[in-house]
Amino acid sequence: MNKFKKSQILILSVVAALLSSSSRPTYLYLVLNLVILSLGAEAGLGSLFTRPSYAAAKPVKTATQ
Repeated sequence: MNKFKKSQILILSVVAALLSSSSRPTYLYLVLNLVILSLGAEAGLGSLFTRPSYAAAKPVKTATQ
């Protein structure tokens, strides 16, 4: 969360306060999901799911003479 400045959080809060009560939960849900995705991307969780299956396999040792 270090990338978020206090002013950005304040702007998001003001926008949420100005929205009508019917659209506020949708907006907050979207913002919360974006924050969760950005934290996951920063932590490198995307590479866990996109790693090819052969990368986890152990290399095959062959006899060389």
